Amino acid sequence: MGFMVMLFLFSIMGYYLLRIALWNTFGKEVITFNNNRLTYLADYGWFKDALKSKEIEPLQYSIRRIGFEEDQKGALVIGDEGNNIQCATKMKTAELNELISQLKTMNK
Repeated sequence: MGFMVMLFLFSIMGYYLLRIALWNTFGKEVITFNNNRLTYLADYGWFKDALKSKEIEPLQYSIRRIGFEEDQKGALVIGDEGNNIQCATKMKTAELNELISQLKTMNK
């Protein structure tokens, strides 16, 4: 019985580590804008997360700070506090500000 429990635990750990390795190697985020509907998909290469779709009106963009202040890194947040989609990709704050300005001009 102990063997089966250990096999189960190590299988779950292996699956989790495989997902992390695939995200770091092949991972990408696909965000689709369709009028006021926003669709988000995290693609791991071999795996895909569940498709998240939300109605967000009006579209607002902000930065969620990640890590230490001197790293100047963050992630994109689309929406307000109650209804938002948070991206997982870390980017420099300057790049995020440029991305936000491009998204604002694109969605006018």
